[in-house]
Amino acid sequence: EALVSPDGVFPFEALVVAQGFLSAPFPGRLTAINVTGGEEYIIDQSVGLGNLSRAYHNSLFYDMDGDGLLDIISVRTGERVFPQPKPPTAGELVWFKNPGLDNIQQNVGWKENILVDGLGPDIDVKAYDLDGDGVPEFIATHFFTGDKITIYGVGEVGKDWTSVVSGDVDIRSVDVSTDQGKPFGIEIVDLDGNGRVDILATN
Repeated sequence: EALVSPDGVFPFEALVVAQGFLSAPFPGRLTAINVTGGEEYIIDQSVGLGNLSRAYHNSLFYDMDGDGLLDIISVRTGERVFPQPKPPTAGELVWFKNPGLDNIQQNVGWKENILVDGLGPDIDVKAYDLDGDGVPEFIATHFFTGDKITIYGVGEVGKDWTSVVSGDVDIRSVDVSTDQGKPFGIEIVDLDGNGRVDILATN
């Protein structure tokens, strides 16, 4: 899935492109493509095939550490469509820290912070501040890794996602759908106009 980058994240007009879901002779990666020149800039490159390879899916932009730079949050999986799916090996929610315009290099990836690993989320992720504390929760789908939609948040009021990375605070999570088949895409929207957002999902 390709994502249009907001202005100012890269020193060029860019698409962030997830790769690796279909079987290919190289490991999956997440990259930024210069729309004008076509050059590819590595955000993250998985390290090998087999259990070490990752296929990247949906991403979003959010300033996770308050430094004024939009970071990239993504979900990725250890699964590929072809050959036929095997038991899931991994699902991860990952924060890639923006190095700043002056430090973006074509073949140097962004610093990786894994927020959720193991059999974590793997296909789609959205951000929304559900509890109004100024820190977003991440709503994500487990397609290969549990047939569920899960909300992930920071486990202590007044803390942010940097506290999770440092180990000072645990993640809190709740499953909001476990019996509607394999969830793929989600949108956060007020469907019934009652002033509270709902989760619209496809399976």
